[in-house]
Amino acid sequence: MRGEKGITLVALVVTIVVLLILAGITITYVLSDGGIFGRASQAAQEQKMAALRDYMSNAISDAKIDDIYAKYVKGTTDSTTTAAAIIERNFPATNGLEADGTHVKYTGTVNVTDGKLTGTITIKSTDKVAHTFQVDFTNSKVTDITV
Repeated sequence: MRGEKGITLVALVVTIVVLLILAGITITYVLSDGGIFGRASQAAQEQKMAALRDYMSNAISDAKIDDIYAKYVKGTTDSTTTAAAIIERNFPATNGLEADGTHVKYTGTVNVTDGKLTGTITIKSTDKVAHTFQVDFTNSKVTDITV
C-alpha cells in the first residue's frame, strides 16, 4: 500500500481545518456590525439623511421664492403658500420613507414667515430597522433620532 498515490488522511484533515478557518473569518466579516451588511445598512440611512437634507434645502428655497414672488410680482406682503404645501411639494414619497399617498408622511409643525421656514418635523423610514429622522428647518439640520 505504500506505493499507491492519493490523499492522506492528514492532508484531508489539514484542508478541512483551513476551510473552516476561512469560513469563520468570512462569516465574521460579513455578519458583524462593521461587516458588509452593517455598512450597507449604515450607508442606506446616510443616503436617506442626505435626501432629506436636499428636500429641506429645496423647501427653504421654495419658501424664499414664494415670498419674493408675493412681494415683487403680486405686490402683497404675505405669501399665500402654506408651509404644508411647501413640504408636500418638496418631500416626495421615495427612498423608503413613510408615505401618505404621493407625499412623505410627517408629524410636527412648520411655519412660514417672511420667506423663512421654522419648526421641526419627524419622518419615519419603512426599512426592516425603522429609523426616525428629525428635520429641523430653524437650524437647517437633519438628525437620526432612532431610539
